[in-house]
Amino acid sequence: MTAMSHLGDATTQIGLCLVLSTCGNEKAQETAKLGSFALTGTAVTIVGLKYVTNRKRPEGETNRGNSSFPSGHTGGAFALAAIFGEKYPKIKFAGYTIASLVGLSRIYLGRHYPSDVLGGAAVGFIISRIVLHYEKRLLRFNLW
Repeated sequence: MTAMSHLGDATTQIGLCLVLSTCGNEKAQETAKLGSFALTGTAVTIVGLKYVTNRKRPEGETNRGNSSFPSGHTGGAFALAAIFGEKYPKIKFAGYTIASLVGLSRIYLGRHYPSDVLGGAAVGFIISRIVLHYEKRLLRFNLW
């Protein structure tokens, strides 16, 4: 479960997008770009909710910026599952299965309550749907 939880780490998720954006074909690069927008929007939303809710983690940690609700690992996992599942329908089931296992690992490891995981999954999914709605505009966006 620890290894599964690491799939929800921001560094793992960002790393996947970076690899695809530099080594993938045009479709993979566009998907990675959309995934990056979804991860960013999900992270900003989740951090804001963490500050607002300030819920103690199951093990008692109370750091406001790292509070329990919602689960950031799960949010990021569901954000990418939604983007990649939309662009690559053949892997949709696998993506959502992995995202669900990331969420379950967070509960199993005692880092989150089930409602934290459900909240994170909802945020990641909703932000991804918004990103996909504005896909054409976002794909035109370049930093340089």
